[in-house]
Amino acid sequence: MTGLENYQEGTLGKELWLLMKQKNLAFVPWYENHDLKHVLLGYPQYPPDEIRMQAFMFGNAGFSVIHTMIFLLFVIWTPEVWPELPYHYRVGKLTAPVGSWRLADVADRELADLRKQIGLEAARRQAAGEWLLIITGRPAMP
Repeated sequence: MTGLENYQEGTLGKELWLLMKQKNLAFVPWYENHDLKHVLLGYPQYPPDEIRMQAFMFGNAGFSVIHTMIFLLFVIWTPEVWPELPYHYRVGKLTAPVGSWRLADVADRELADLRKQIGLEAARRQAAGEWLLIITGRPAMP
C-alpha cells in the first residue's frame, strides 16, 4: 500500500510507515497485513518478538499454515522466550479478533482507538494477573 506517509500522525498507517522507514525496510505487498499487526500489537520486528506475536496470533486467530510455519521457524531460534509464550497466547485469546484485518481498511484509523477497540491493554492486564497467579499461587494486587 502506498501513501502511508501522508496519513495523520497517530494513525496506524502513519505509524507503520514510520516503523518501516526507521528500520529501512521495504513494503512487501502480500505481507503488509502481517506488518500492521506489529504496529497494532506493539511487537517489534525482531525474532523474539516475532515469536511472541505468533503466539498471540495463535490465541487470537487460531492455527493456520502461515502462522505455524512462521512460528516453527522462529521458535527454534528463540528458546529464551518459550516460558513467555503462554502469556502471549492468552492475551491473543482475550483480545478481539484481528487476524482478518487488512491495512487498506484500518490505515486511516487512530492507533490508540484501534488498541482500545480490541481490548489490548485490558487483555494484557488480565493475562498478566492470571500468569502471576499460576507462577506464585497468589493473585495480582488490584
